[in-house]
Amino acid sequence: MKTNHPGVTDSPAIVRIARRSLAMTTDTVTPLSKRSTWASRLLGLASSSLVLALMHAAQASTAYGTLNNFDCVNDTGVEAHGFEIELDDIHSRDITYTYDYNHYGIPKITEDNSDPLHPKVFIRYAGTRRPDGTWTAYTAIPAGPLNPTDGHQFTDPSVNFGGEHFGAGYYGAPSAVKYNWLIDDGTGNLIHGLPEVDPKGWTSFSRN
Repeated sequence: MKTNHPGVTDSPAIVRIARRSLAMTTDTVTPLSKRSTWASRLLGLASSSLVLALMHAAQASTAYGTLNNFDCVNDTGVEAHGFEIELDDIHSRDITYTYDYNHYGIPKITEDNSDPLHPKVFIRYAGTRRPDGTWTAYTAIPAGPLNPTDGHQFTDPSVNFGGEHFGAGYYGAPSAVKYNWLIDDGTGNLIHGLPEVDPKGWTSFSRN
């Protein structure tokens, strides 16, 4: 085989090696069109993850503090008539105190032992429905965004502008703690309102 240089001849072995190298290069290099497709897919996945994260953040109700002492904004979009705290894998006897100076007063504490190995305790603040359809207590819808320090007023039941102050103490280590506003389902029954209160998104502020 002749090369492009006069007087120089390539050996058959060199030709075979060159062809094999060219074939390997062709097989291993991803065409630009395929790389563009994969880049688009990765960008799409990243965008989807970001959207889901933003949706979760948007659906998390606003709260400030910790379970022992916290303010919670009514982000359900409707008047609430109660609030429920669920603690998994502890007993009702493990509850040491509750904060009661809000529109609902002393909560009802119950224990679910349908699964004896995993009991659940419910701390339920709730108003009661009168025969005329009105409620003995409610939490208003906020007129607008509330600043963290506005929650100081949640400890004053004489005002009602979109949130409440709650709190509970306990012994042990619950495997999970869940929080939900309670709203009227339209027939007088209280159900969990949306969005759920997400404790992972809570921010702690000291009270002065």
